[in-house]
Parts: sequence; structure tokens; C-alpha cells
Amino acid sequence: MDYIEWNELIAQHFFNNSNAGREVVLYVTDELINELGKGHRADVEDFIEAVKSGPSWAYEKELCLKANHALERSVRDYCRDKYPLYLAYLAFFVLAVDTEGDFSEIAYYPKLNTRLGDFERKNAPSRFHLIEKLWYDLQEWSMKIKKEELGRFTIKPLGRWCHVGLPLSQTLLTSEERVKLSVFFAEYAFDSSSPPSSIILSNAICKSNIFKNRTKKLIESNKKEHKHLRNALLDFIQEELKEWNGLSCDDGEKFNSDRESWINNFLRLCIEIDNLAMIIKFTARFKAKYEFPEEELQFVSKRNGVMWTCKESSRSWSRPIMGSFGKKSDDASILDWKGGEEFIDMEFRWKLKLKPSLVRVFESGALERINGWIEANKVEPNKEYLILYHETCDSRILAWAKKSCADYKVLSVSGLPNGWIILKAREILKSHPDFEELKFSSGCTLGLKDGIKSGRGNRYFRFAAPKICIDGAVGNEIIRINGTIIERNEENLYLITNTFEADNTFKIELIAENMCIATRTIILEEPRIHHQFMAPYRDKFGIINNKYMTDNEFSISGVNIRNISPKIEKLFVGQLPTYLSHTIIFLGRHAGQIAEWPKDRLPNDWEAVWAVYKVGRDKWKAFFVGKDIEQCSISEQNRTNPKWKKWKKVFINMYVEPSNIKRIRQLWMEYKRGAKSV
Repeated sequence: MDYIEWNELIAQHFFNNSNAGREVVLYVTDELINELGKGHRADVEDFIEAVKSGPSWAYEKELCLKANHALERSVRDYCRDKYPLYLAYLAFFVLAVDTEGDFSEIAYYPKLNTRLGDFERKNAPSRFHLIEKLWYDLQEWSMKIKKEELGRFTIKPLGRWCHVGLPLSQTLLTSEERVKLSVFFAEYAFDSSSPPSSIILSNAICKSNIFKNRTKKLIESNKKEHKHLRNALLDFIQEELKEWNGLSCDDGEKFNSDRESWINNFLRLCIEIDNLAMIIKFTARFKAKYEFPEEELQFVSKRNGVMWTCKESSRSWSRPIMGSFGKKSDDASILDWKGGEEFIDMEFRWKLKLKPSLVRVFESGALERINGWIEANKVEPNKEYLILYHETCDSRILAWAKKSCADYKVLSVSGLPNGWIILKAREILKSHPDFEELKFSSGCTLGLKDGIKSGRGNRYFRFAAPKICIDGAVGNEIIRINGTIIERNEENLYLITNTFEADNTFKIELIAENMCIATRTIILEEPRIHHQFMAPYRDKFGIINNKYMTDNEFSISGVNIRNISPKIEKLFVGQLPTYLSHTIIFLGRHAGQIAEWPKDRLPNDWEAVWAVYKVGRDKWKAFFVGKDIEQCSISEQNRTNPKWKKWKKVFINMYVEPSNIKRIRQLWMEYKRGAKSV
């Protein structure tokens, strides 16, 4: 393979539609290169030779000059809408980080030179400083040119390691570790709607079996030269958490369908205080990124088997969960705050966790439009909090509050479970030395909250622009948009007002200690429908399509029906309607002809007449899928097929709603009568 072929393979691997709006890390290893080249009978040695030779039009002798030529050609001569021509060079510089041999932990140049075959050289290759421009152009290409539609590449602040740190920053997290991040988040009950502080995250990384020793050493390191890399790693994991929709598999492997995964959500306690009667009430609810089912969720407690139920409220929040104790109650004070709780709804594969903790922090629920106080997973300066803690922590909490809070007061209220104490703290000035819930983050990160996206990547509608927030803020940070300083509002958010014109790119910068420590780029658009937009439609087989139709083609799009025929024969030739539900039972004319999809394969040795699909808990609907209704009468029944009992049970015992079409409804009733005689 030549250089251009390798460049295209690597570009497609890292920048594609599945990474839209997500952070892209160019983590390149020998294994990855071998896997990419496998179909072309090429390996890592072939890749290195291709990089050393360079593109046919790169006439320079030195590697870095060839790479710089690729940059210039990408910017000037090449279409910017296509992949940059220098990506294979950047991949090679990252590949050098994991070079095996007797090298110092921080020795990068000897590893790079070893890959190039120059074993004696210890310093940087000639003109290596030019490579920095490639990294910055990749950031601009992914964010401004492609609008994050194929992924977002960002350069992390790297301190004095301005050249070496760039390839090093791509190896902070292995591909294997990144795949298993969802399992890590679920294991430690990290809530994407209320991310933990960097201290809590760091401690969890060091305890987890998911991360490699190299990652843990970086997190634990107190060396100055590691500070920027450590912060970059924590920022990346925090960003992945914010994007996480709650899905995870038990083994951490990639999953192919929702049925192989669990939807994880995390309970947050809520407090309402009657200031006249001094009575405190506790409830628990959760915020989900995954769409709520229409029916009530029914969670069973792993601790005692008690059922707790809930439904969706608003703004992606659930209503308070209700426990069944003779009569339903939303009293969350009976939950095990100290040891934690776990609940499972097997029907919809939802998991619900309450993290175990001796100390819990609550902030005002006003931002989430919830009355009273809601549990938070970290503290920030200059805010008011309620701190709920177990009596075993009493002396340490009070001693800290006395020294580290501008004001505090232990609340004397009824309704607290035995052994728990609550105090109100105003303006926390200093972290608690022991409890991670009361420690400030070690750094601050830039985030976007709410807003409505107009497409993949970083594009938003101008009328619903995102709000800018700073996690871990200490109060002296500055937000700039295209160089203009934005003021913070009373909710500690920065608003993008209508003064910003649509269809422009806006660069958001977070400034701390006179240095830009984080950037994001967004594009604001007015709502519009593209002139070539084609509304999706279903064809006569029920398949969703968005290609142009012929003039006489039958289609249904919403309420619009084209070219309808009074008689449509062979409606489901070739493909059964698996789009009806995630669970469908296909039934044939003979007793025993049954396939429970997706557990069973679709029938191929008999023809299905009915698709009985699930619409709710113990509720089903019958859908006729036979080719010709006149030839689908029930056959003479017998018990020769071993599955006859299952077939009969569907017609006799299950609650199935038949079709409203008279002829099809009559046929269903014929099958029910016939099933009784089996």
C-alpha cells in the first residue's frame, strides 16, 4: 500500500459519522495498523515504509518536510471538505510513543528515531517543530470545516511539552479502556447529568480494574511535568461521561442492539423542608438521557425484593420513585443511604442505583426546576449547600465547617432517619481533607448545557443556543466568544444571546490565570429545510426509504399515500416486518409453527401468517403477514410438531388485540377456535 491509501484508511477509522460531536483521540498502535492493513495484506512495517517514502508528489528528503508539504497541499490545493493528507504522518508520530525497548518513561525522540531506523540519534528529527502546525490544522478542520460531523479533535494544554506532548496526549487512554468507559461509569454510579469532581473521578480510576497501570500512574503522579497530561486525561473522561446515554454491557464489550445492554440511571435524593413545622421530607428521582417507556417502570430492589415504580415527569426527569409497602409511598428515607441500593426492571432492562455514601451534598433545585434541594456530586466555592452526613462523621464535618465555611448551621428538623445529621453551609472556602464529596475539583472544564442541535456535530439552532457552564470554577475564570467577554448570570451560566448572528462559527474560550485552558467551537443556524430534502416513506414492503420514487411507486409518508392499489398482493415477500416491536412471535397455519423473534431465527421452512408483536407489559397485537388471505385459513390441527403447546398458548392464553379490519379479525377468531381443538 502507498502513503495515500494508508492515509485514507486511517482517516476513515477515526473520523466518521458514528463519532459526530464526540472527542476523537488518535490512539495508534501496531495492532491497529495491522488490523487496518489486513484486508490489503499490509502490516505496520509496510505502513512505516509508506510514511518514510511519503506521497508521490512530496519531493523533500526529510520526513517532517514531507509532512509539512502534505499540510500545505491540504490547505491550498486539496478540497478542504475531504480528509487531510497529513493524517498518516500524525498517526506515525503517535505510533512511536508505544515503541518497545530499553527507553526512559518520558523518552520520546529515541523511540521515534528507532521507528525511523535511526538507532543512534537521541534528539528530535530535523524540523520536528513544523509538525505542531499539523495538529492545529486538524483541530480547525474537524471543528470549523467539518463542524464536528465526523468527530471533534481538540488540542489539550500541555505546558512545556509543546511538541512531544501532542503525540503523547493521544495515548492517555487506550482503545480498550475507552470501550469500557461505560462499564466504569455504571460501576461507580457516575451520573452524566451531575458529573463528579476530578478528585472523585481520580480515586475511582485508581481503584477500577478497567484501567491499565500506566493510566493509574499518571493519575497518581505529583510530578509537575505530568500535570497537563493528567488534566487532559481527566477532561477527556469527563467529556465522555457527559455524552454517555446510560447504555452499557455487563462485560464492557461493544453491543449490537439495545437488548444486549442495560440502561443505567442513578438516583439522586431530593429534600423539601417545611420551615414553619421544621419537617424534612426525602424523595428520590433520576434524570435519564434514554427515552422513557410509555408504561410505568417497575424496579425490584436487590436488597429486599420490594417493588418501586415511577414514570417520566418533565425535562428528562422521573417522578419520585414510589415504593410498594401495603400502600404506595415516595419516602426515600427508608433507602439504605450508607450502603447504597440497586434496582432492576427486567422487562425494559433498566437499572437504577443509589450510590453508597456517608456524606451527601445538596444544592438548590431551581436550575432543574425542582422544588427544594437536589443531590449534587461535587461542591464549588461561593454556593450554598445542605450537607447530609452520618453521625460517625460528626466531629470531622463540624470541625471543617467551622474553619472552611463562611457560615454554617446544623438544622434541627424532624423526619431524619436515625443516625443522620444535616447542616446548611454557605460559601465553602476550602476542601475537606478526608471526604471526597466535599473536595473541590483540581481544575475547571468547559461545558455546554441544554440547547437544541440542528444536526450532527456542533451545530445548534440560533433560537435554542446552548448555555456555557464551567465545572470546577473558582470564580476568576473568563469566557470569551470570538474575543468578546461574556458575563456570568445569577445561575453561574454564560448565555449566548441573539446578538450573535446565525450561520457563523463561534469560538468559545475558557480563560484562567491569563491562559486559555479550553476551547469549543459551535455554529448557530436558522431553521431551514434543504431544497433537496426527501421525506422518508415506507414502500409496499413496509421498509423505510428516502430515495427518490418513481411515478407509479406505492408509498406511505405520514398521512400521504401515493399510488394506492385496491389489491396489493404478496405484501411481505422477502422480508417480515421486524420493525413492529423489539419482541415478535411469528405464527404459521399449522400447530407448532412458531418463531419467537429475536430469540429464534425468522422462519424459512414455513410461511408466517401472523406477527404477534409486543406493545407493552403483557400486551400484544396481531398483525396479518400472510401472502393471500384466501389461502391462509387454519389447517387441520394435530400435535405432531413438538412446539404445538407454545403455538396454542399464543391464541388461547395471551392477551392479543386483533386487527380492526373485519376480514382479518374474522380470520384471527378462526385461529383462536381452531387452537382450542388442538
